[in-house]
Amino acid sequence: MNIAKEFKFLAKEWAEHYQNVGPSSNMRDFLNHSAYRKLVELGQPAIPYIIEQYKKDELPWGFVLDEITGLHKIEKPNCFSPPEVKRRWLEWWEQQKIDQQRRLDINLSRPLINYAEASVGWVERNPPTEVCQSIEQAQGASHAP
Repeated sequence: MNIAKEFKFLAKEWAEHYQNVGPSSNMRDFLNHSAYRKLVELGQPAIPYIIEQYKKDELPWGFVLDEITGLHKIEKPNCFSPPEVKRRWLEWWEQQKIDQQRRLDINLSRPLINYAEASVGWVERNPPTEVCQSIEQAQGASHAP
């Protein structure tokens, strides 16, 4: 099963558990379920799916994200503001996307700069007349009887 399908299946199972537990002041009642554990075990590849689901529903996805990332946006598990935790995680995600784009922009520009620098250095070390002479000599050597 691919991660998207597995996530969807586990998220549905956990949501059903969450609904069945009903109102509870103890967060462990909601988190004490095999689907929750398996969602955490999906690890970092599941984060984009978690964030998208977090935007749509009121499940305490922050706990899953806390465990996967090791970041702790929930200071007191039994005394926290769900909207505040959600806001923190969504802001964190937006910052991750910005940082990733910056790294991508930097990484894409590096090879071009290095290639350009290397080309200039090669041309300086091998002036065109010497290169042409070398090519002519090589071609002459290959045509020699």
